[in-house]
Amino acid sequence: MAFSQAEVDGKSVFFNEAEAVAEEESGRAAETATRQQPKKRQGKRDEALSGLPVVVIEHSMSEEEREERFGKDGFKQLPDEVYRRYGFTPAKVEVEEHHVKVYAGKNTDDIVRAPHPECLLRGSLVSPSLEAAVMNAKYVNAVPFYCQEQEFERYGLHISRQNMANWTIQCADRYLAILYDYLHEKMYGYHVLQADETPVLVNKDGRPAGTKSFMWVYRTGRMYTDCQIVLYEYQKTRNASHTREFLKDFNGICVTDGYQVYHTLETEREDLKIAGCWWRLISCGQGKTSCKSQLTTTLPSSRSADSASARRTG
Repeated sequence: MAFSQAEVDGKSVFFNEAEAVAEEESGRAAETATRQQPKKRQGKRDEALSGLPVVVIEHSMSEEEREERFGKDGFKQLPDEVYRRYGFTPAKVEVEEHHVKVYAGKNTDDIVRAPHPECLLRGSLVSPSLEAAVMNAKYVNAVPFYCQEQEFERYGLHISRQNMANWTIQCADRYLAILYDYLHEKMYGYHVLQADETPVLVNKDGRPAGTKSFMWVYRTGRMYTDCQIVLYEYQKTRNASHTREFLKDFNGICVTDGYQVYHTLETEREDLKIAGCWWRLISCGQGKTSCKSQLTTTLPSSRSADSASARRTG
């Protein structure tokens, strides 16, 4: 079964995704039916449920029902039959009304307020839990603000997309920028980084709509499995000044593509080494003439050096 796709409010929607995926899975099962099925790993369900809170729901017969069925004192209690199901509670919306106690001295002019949490944004109704939910929906689950606005409406909560946008921008500037700078500094402690840039079309930044800008990405090498850091940096241009500033305190190896900006930076510094991306080498086997020309200018010299060495040792 093929995916039935349509566009709703500018977003691709697969109407029959459930049926298509289910049929795909059943097809795989049919293909492997002739093979010996592996034994199910014992305790897999217990492992999947471990760490989740358990709510015990008891089901019993009333005393009258038991007497009617078995007669008075005509039954004995057996061990419970236990089965488990996932429970899901939809988002709950409530108003947090904070009452801060205020105290004044009888014989002094001192006025003291009880300790209380600081406001995330002064004068705003947004709470940390609400903004966290908005950011998670937007940047993790790719739910646009207008879709979140509609979802909140279904909960009886009237939050405009403009409010969500302003909250997100202000919280990013006030709180997440500190984390970004911390991770940027921590990135300098790694020996291998990776860098790349990709064009993005921007509608509003003081230039004509659709003007090309660039999103630069820097990340730690994949060998650092304990703590991965990925940082994005938006810039209007693609010139070397952006990379020069971002990597100014980094000493080590930076893996990039063949864009000349990176190699220009390497010539300016002795403590920075630019390494080529392996994907570029793989692409050489797929008809990439530029890569082939680079290899043919490098490999013959190394071969000739090896040949000369062999003649001397022979």
